[in-house]
Amino acid sequence: MDSFFPIEVKPLESYRLIITFDNEEQRIFDVAPYLNDDYFAPLRNPAIFKTVRVTPLTVEWAGGIDICPDELYYNSKPVVRIQAGDRLLPEPHEDGFFIKNQKTYLP
Repeated sequence: MDSFFPIEVKPLESYRLIITFDNEEQRIFDVAPYLNDDYFAPLRNPAIFKTVRVTPLTVEWAGGIDICPDELYYNSKPVVRIQAGDRLLPEPHEDGFFIKNQKTYLP
């Protein structure tokens, strides 16, 4: 199994991250399922969730909370860019992304 490392991260609504990896692929990672674990519980605070940043190997939040880069990559959904005129997609999620067939589409 290949390993890919994040080079850029941006927090989104609903406890999701858009991550660019060193293979130039962008993926959406949903942190929400992890928030019931005591280790990740501080991320329920939106101000702490927004502190996410890239470290040399992964992403990290205030307090040293991090996730394995393989977990980020292999449990995320690829982002696919579409043309603005594409009418085949459902209504966008509140953050402007479309979800279809396990892929995340950017308008």
